[in-house]
Amino acid sequence: MSDDDVDPESCRRMQREEFEVLESIYPECIASQMNDGMLKLEVPIELCDTRLVEVVPQGLSSSNKLLSSQSLRLSTLPPILLQLALPPGYPMTSPPKILSIRATHFWLSKSLLQLQGKLRDQWQAGEGVLYNWVEYIRTGDFLCELDMISSEDGMTILVYHAAPHVLAPLLQAHETSSKSLEFAKNSYPCSICLTSLKGSKCLRLSCDHIFCRSCLEDFWKLCIEEGDVGRVGCADPDCVKMGREAQEEEVARVVSEEDLQRWRWLREKRNLERGK
Repeated sequence: MSDDDVDPESCRRMQREEFEVLESIYPECIASQMNDGMLKLEVPIELCDTRLVEVVPQGLSSSNKLLSSQSLRLSTLPPILLQLALPPGYPMTSPPKILSIRATHFWLSKSLLQLQGKLRDQWQAGEGVLYNWVEYIRTGDFLCELDMISSEDGMTILVYHAAPHVLAPLLQAHETSSKSLEFAKNSYPCSICLTSLKGSKCLRLSCDHIFCRSCLEDFWKLCIEEGDVGRVGCADPDCVKMGREAQEEEVARVVSEEDLQRWRWLREKRNLERGK
């Protein structure tokens, strides 16, 4: 079928319908509204589980990789940014045109052309492909096809970069920011008062139990006032049995500076007494 055989209005209608479906499923991936066939996508990579990521220096032999590589444990990677143009014949006779493709923090610079080729290969005449593109990037499926998965364990993600010591902190900062944003916008039941509150009103402890800040503040403040530093920790029964105490950063996020100073003093006092 040639472009002359295609009804432009039918193609425009199919493009609008495809965009509306994509926007309803992945609103966070839409960086701009579709205008005259122009569209911007910002697709984050959301790994199913926390994975080991090795940021490996480019240009070094395999025997030297570990000397200056950086190891991280991540569940997300920074977004891939796509600027697209949908031709009048898309999706019937023409594929989307990728005007630009880049990775936030330039973490994928080495393989962007390969990724662009993989995306183009997915289009079939008469079928929309934008949803497949977003899924392909979002799930990280492209990592395997771009030979970015270690052959040793089949799990470790290999990211090649000229300056691993520069890129690694950026990847870690993105991971922390993503988790904070996701946690803040969802609601969770407090294990103490059983009230369901937004994550911005709660705190997830290192053991993964979640409590509202108000309950934790009341509980920890009382323990600190009574000098019972060992109880300043997770209130979950299992964690209480294990004697799981709060980390200093967690205490600092909940109680006042005055109570934090007293908590530090109580802990140092206890440690000194134990050392006698």
